[in-house]
Amino acid sequence: MPDIVVLGKPDFIIGFELAGIKDIIIADDKTLGTKLSEALKNKGIGILVMHKADVEALPQRLQNSFDSSVRPVTVMVSEETTSDDRLRKQIKKAIGVDVWNKE
Repeated sequence: MPDIVVLGKPDFIIGFELAGIKDIIIADDKTLGTKLSEALKNKGIGILVMHKADVEALPQRLQNSFDSSVRPVTVMVSEETTSDDRLRKQIKKAIGVDVWNKE
């Protein structure tokens, strides 16, 4: 079974560790891009979770790689409760149907 991996800063990943996620990649501002690139190439990762602020701080090229990844599936989480167009696009890409149709 593919692994669920959380990539981010220590203050972000601690909650996932407490929830039982064992596959953690700790990164800081300097290593975040490199570690993301490595994780996106790792075929053992099924789902890659990152904080929205960390993804948005990356260079556009890496943001595009994060958004377009099919395997691993990439998930961005944040404290915001607003709907996120990125999530809508990811769902549409994954299943081929826009279940979040705004019309």
